[in-house]
Order: sequence, then C-alpha cells, then structure tokens
Amino acid sequence: MFRAGFVTWLLFLLLLKLGALNVHLGFVIGCHEAEREALLKFKQSLNDTQNRLSSWEGKDCCLWEGVGCDNVTSYVNRLDLHDPCYDPDCSRSMSMISAKLDRSLVEKVRIIVSILSLSKSTLLDTSNLSKMNSQIPGFVGSFKRLRYLNLSSSNFDGVVPSQLGNLTRLHTLDLSMSFSLSSDLNWVSRLVSLRYLNMNFVYINLAMNSTNMLNMPPLLGSLQLSGCELNVSTLTSLFSNFTWISTIQQVDLSSNYLRGSLPIVFVNMTSLRHLDLSGNQISGSIPYWLKNMRKLQHLDLSSNWLKGPFPRAFANMTSLTYLDLSQNSFSGSIPFWIQNMEKLQHLGFGENNFSQVEGGAIMGVVGKLCKLKSFDLSSNYIGGEIGAHHNLSKCATYDLENLELIDNMIGGILPTWLGDFKSLKILNIANNAIEGPIPVSIGSLSYLEELDISGNSVNGTIPQGLRQCKALVTIDLWSNKLQPLEYEITNLNGLIGLNLSHNHLTGIIPKKIGKMTSLESLDLSNNNLSGTIPSSMSNLTSLSSINLSNNKLFGTIPDC
Repeated sequence: MFRAGFVTWLLFLLLLKLGALNVHLGFVIGCHEAEREALLKFKQSLNDTQNRLSSWEGKDCCLWEGVGCDNVTSYVNRLDLHDPCYDPDCSRSMSMISAKLDRSLVEKVRIIVSILSLSKSTLLDTSNLSKMNSQIPGFVGSFKRLRYLNLSSSNFDGVVPSQLGNLTRLHTLDLSMSFSLSSDLNWVSRLVSLRYLNMNFVYINLAMNSTNMLNMPPLLGSLQLSGCELNVSTLTSLFSNFTWISTIQQVDLSSNYLRGSLPIVFVNMTSLRHLDLSGNQISGSIPYWLKNMRKLQHLDLSSNWLKGPFPRAFANMTSLTYLDLSQNSFSGSIPFWIQNMEKLQHLGFGENNFSQVEGGAIMGVVGKLCKLKSFDLSSNYIGGEIGAHHNLSKCATYDLENLELIDNMIGGILPTWLGDFKSLKILNIANNAIEGPIPVSIGSLSYLEELDISGNSVNGTIPQGLRQCKALVTIDLWSNKLQPLEYEITNLNGLIGLNLSHNHLTGIIPKKIGKMTSLESLDLSNNNLSGTIPSSMSNLTSLSSINLSNNKLFGTIPDC
C-alpha cells in the first residue's frame, strides 16, 4: 500500500517537473503553471474552515497568501503555512486549519515536498498545521537550497530524520513539539550554516551519552532544548565539544531534569545574552563565576531549588534586562544596590523567603529603575512600609506595568505617588497590612486593568477618581474597611469582575449598576447595604456569579 502510494508520488513529481520544463522554455508571466497546480492540489487536501487560503485562486500563485516567488524566475521560493493563531497578537477566538484529508496524511507531506523539489524554495513553514500524524520523508534532505525550515507543532511521528543534515544552507531549523524522539544527533554537525536550532520537547536523551560527543555547527547562535529530558550528564556531553562555546548567545534548557549546582559548562559562555534554566531542580547557591557573564541580558532561574542570600554576582551584571529568581528558596535582604542595574525591565522575586528590602523602602528599588516594566515580590516575608523614605525624583517617566506585592507583611499607607506610574496595568497588593485610604491619585492610572488590594485594612471611601480608570477589567477590594458604596464605580462599563465583599459598605445598591453590562462576577456580600435590590440588575446579562448575602437588602434578584 505504501509502495503504491510512493510510486504515485514519483509519477506526480515527474509530471510536475515536465510541466515546469515546458513553462521554462516559454515566456513566463506570474507563477509557473505546474507549481500553481501543485499548490491547488495541496489546498484541496485541507478543510479550510477559516478560509485562510481563500486567496488561492486566479492565474498568478505568486500573489497568493503565504506563497512567495523569485522576482526574476517566478519560481516559488517561499511557502509559509504556519497557523497565525500561535503568533503573539493572534485572536484567541481564531481556530487553526483542520487537516481533515480525503487522502492519506503522508500524501499531504509529499505534495509539499514535490512543490519544493521543482521550485528551489528557500523557506518552508508548516508550523502548527495540526494532525500530520505521519513521518516526514527522509528525502526532504535533498532540498539543499532551503534556508528556513519550520516543522514545529506539526505532530510528525517517529524520529527526526538524519537526512536533515544534508541541508547545508539552512540558517533556521525548528523541530519543536513535532517529533517524539531523536536517536541520533550527529547530523546536526553537518548544518554548517545553521544559526538557530529549536528542538524543544524532542526527547534527545537517546542520542546523548558519555561516548557520543556532539559537535554543533560553528555559527550556531541560538540553541533551544526546553523539555528534552536532559540531565547534567547529557548536558556535559552536549557542550563538551563546542568549539564555538564562547560565541553562543542564546541557550534555553528550561523544563529538563538538571539537578545539583548550577552547571559549570556555562562558565566559558562569555558572549551569552539569553539563558533560561527555569523549571529544573538546580540547587545550592549562585556561584560567583556567574559575574563573568557581563553580556547577559536575560536570566531565568525560576522554579528551581536554589537558596542562600541574594547573589552578589549580580552586582557586575549591569546588562541584565530580565532577571527571574521566583519559586526558589532565596532568603535575607534584597540589596539596595540592585537599583544600579538600570537596564532592568523585569524583576521576578516571587515565592522565596526574602525578609526585607535593604533600607526598608519597599518601592525604593522600583523608584530608581526607570525602565522596569514588571516587579514581582509576591509570597515572601517582606515587612516594612510600602512608601517609607522614598523619592521618585530620579525618573522623568516610569515604564512600570505590573506590580505584584501579594502575600507579604507590608504595612503603611498607599502613597500618593502611585499615581505617577502612568503605565501601570496590574496593581496587586493583596494580603498585606496596608492601612489608610486609597489615594485619589490612583485615578491617574488610565491604563490600569487589574486592581487588587484585598485582604488589607484599607478604609475610607472608594475614590471618585477611580471612575477615570476606563481600562479596568477587575477590581478586588475584598476584606477591608471601606465605607460607603459610591455610585461613581458604576461608570466603569468595561468591568468584568467586582468584589467588594467583607467591608463596611453602607447605603443602597445604585440603580446605575445596570449600566455595568460587561459584569460577569459581582460580590457585595457581608456588608451593611440596605434597601431594595434594583430592578436594573436585570440588564446584567453577562453575569454568571452574584453574591449579595449577609446584607440588609430586601426583594429578589431580577432575572438577567
């Protein structure tokens, strides 16, 4: 059965080549007819429910979406079929093309390959084209003009074919989440032009052992091996013969089985700019040799077993823009000298055992780091006052978008200068010991989407200025001492979640609450609200959860 299908494919390929030859001898306008027919045959094999290939009609296939042609010869030299729903800006509501075929799935791969064989393509992208469920043919290694090959998330069966090593012009190779395993990696060393290799979630342990040293391509700048079940022994084999180890710039070894101290194999990677070791079982303290990695910009050590005081090695790493130490067991003080790392954009210290910020100023670090976008200090044992001894005069503007201080022992009052963080989108100070009123200046945060000050002792009224925060999606002020309920909050028409339970709210539920038509969750329970439940609540048709219990209300909740 397979042999008959293979013969059919060869005949199909021969016909295409003959068609291409005939076209080449004549005057070419637009794409070659043989390539156009091959593309249309491939289109017919798909159930394109989203009409992503709706442009695939007409004479000139070079104008079709996802198809690129050489400007001189008009041969197809690029075929980009990746699913846009996996791009960062893609709408979640889009669904990928269903690969429901009226012929074997192997034939679909052969059609793609036949297009490449006659068109001398330099790019092939089938990423996230789901349900392939077949082996990629080994003869894909004969397409030696390829510079970009992306087969990620295409669910190919079997092992990675060693014939890929014949693609000596390849610059980018992405096999992530496509193949179940690889029993041989020696072919990688033959990809002499390779700059980027992504084999995330391809199990390569079978290919790595103490007697199988691996030579990587000399120009490789980025190596992605997340979720490959690597351990320290296989890692040593992997890096032992890297003659280019001093020039590699990006390494991702997250979600593997690395145990023990931070592997010393990184000590000579002096050009490294991006290192991700998150989701392993690395233990002990941060070694001081890390200070030599002065070019490092991105360091993720989250979700490991690291411990000890805040590493002094970081003092010399002033190029860092991203530092994540969350979900470890670091303890002691966060040193105030961290403010000298002026390029930082992300600081992740959540879920550790830090007890204080040196000098007692919780926000002192943030106030000096003008480019910082995300600061996570949640779930530690941080005390002190949130605004003590703090001055924001250094930065003309602040880029901070995400501030997470949840689950600490932070006290004091919320400072008015919180309103100076104009870019803030998430403010989470839940489960601390904050007192006093919510500052009026919070109304200046026009980009604020999530506000969570629950589990504190905040008192006074909900500031009227909050109605200016039109971007708000959720407000959680549960378990405070707020009073009374102000009607201005009903102007937040885009609000999805509102929790004001367990406060001291008095008065009536405003009739204008019916204007909050986006609400999906509303909790006003355990307050001192009185009066009739307003009939306007029947307009809240998106509401899926409502709790008005333990108040002094009467009447029934209207049907929504």
